[in-house]
Amino acid sequence: MAAFSPPSRVSSRTGADERMCEKGCQRPAFAAYSTCCTHCQGPEGPHASDCAKKVELVGRRVNAPQVRSESSMVIVRCVAATLFRSFDKFGRMDPFATVDWYYADGSSVTVGRTKSAWGQHMNPEWEHCCRAVRYSGSGGGDKVRFQVLEENFGGLGKPTFCGEQTVDVDMLVAGARMVGAGLMRTQPQPIELYKKGEKTGTILVQLVIHLENATSPKQLHDHIKLYTEMWRLP
Repeated sequence: MAAFSPPSRVSSRTGADERMCEKGCQRPAFAAYSTCCTHCQGPEGPHASDCAKKVELVGRRVNAPQVRSESSMVIVRCVAATLFRSFDKFGRMDPFATVDWYYADGSSVTVGRTKSAWGQHMNPEWEHCCRAVRYSGSGGGDKVRFQVLEENFGGLGKPTFCGEQTVDVDMLVAGARMVGAGLMRTQPQPIELYKKGEKTGTILVQLVIHLENATSPKQLHDHIKLYTEMWRLP
């Protein structure tokens, strides 16, 4: 018997086929997964408690064309990194990280730079929350680039590049769970870093997604203390 191929529909925004949940519930498959959520078993579900909110996050409605989720915003948190070797000729390294957000139209914005982890060498810890950035929704093509560099001459010299990785935002938010009204949060996840084909380390990152309407970056950052506490929730 031929393998089952999930149905698809055409997105009004991108013109590309959208994959539907392979279980036949008529909800869209989430991010790169084949189902809408981990609980779905068939046309009648059941569905995970946060499945409907994920549909809202990605800007989709059941049996309706995809719409852009203009109100969703993301805060990226750079927790720490592990480097596999030293990039200094002598002494201990002082690493820092930068985060850049890229949209499908070619525009980009730098959303954060951590503090320099002075003397922390190959195991820097930052606990850095970047500024909020608008998320185009699943299928929107947003990407985020993480770079790790290390200071030279106490920050006076040109930093040494240690490694980078660019990741589809859809993949990062795929495992997000509801943690409050209008809030979703991912678990910390390691992202591999590369330099000229060499795997040089990992960076541990986490995302908070804000689903409420009419939220400006300033309003979101007015609550940054609350979100910082949420990072520590189990």
